[in-house]
Formats: sequence, C-alpha cells, structure tokens
Amino acid sequence: VESLGFGHIHIFSYSMRDGTKAANMPEQIDSATKKLRSQQLHALAKTQKQEFLQSQVGNSANVLWESKTADQYLGYTENYVRVSTTSKDDDIENTIGSCKLDAVDTSGGHLVATLSD
Repeated sequence: VESLGFGHIHIFSYSMRDGTKAANMPEQIDSATKKLRSQQLHALAKTQKQEFLQSQVGNSANVLWESKTADQYLGYTENYVRVSTTSKDDDIENTIGSCKLDAVDTSGGHLVATLSD
C-alpha cells in the first residue's frame, strides 16, 4: 500500500460470516490484530490522501459543481477529488467548469479552487 500511493482507501475489517468458505479457513486473525492493522492502515491512508491532494495543487481541472452551501460551491474533478470554490456568478451548481486547484483545505479533506475566466 505504501509503494502504490493511493489517493483514497476504503478500509474495513473482515467479519466472519457463517456458511462462507472463509469462515472455515484455518489461522483466523484475532480481533485485536484486526483492529491494530485497521488503525495502521487508516493512518497510512490519511497520510497518502494528504500527499495526493498536495500533488494536485497548482493543476487545472474540470469540476462538476454539485451543491452549494451558504458561502461556497462543492464538486468533484474528473478523477473524483472533492473541490470547493466561491463564485460571484448567480449559480454554477450542476455545471462543469474549469478551475485552478490552489490549496488543500485546512480540514485536509478537499482542495480549494479558483474558477477560470
């Protein structure tokens, strides 16, 4: 996982299900080990997401602006990166527009962009 550098990782621990082949396999992993591995993977995923978002700063992207909050629009790039922007336009919701990816939001969860003219 470290060498691949994912932008997003969906993590869940295996839960034994009666009637499946996996439930009868030998050498089952105990809950404490599963929990520790999950925590380690979540920490790595957070670091890799931040590195990926930071690598996008300075690039231009097309964004589908999906929703508006009180002061900003939220959308996704073509490679499914969450982006926010402010706009003086009346309404860019449900449109695709070009923008410059300026920074990683202080929450670390998405990118902040400036709309292209």
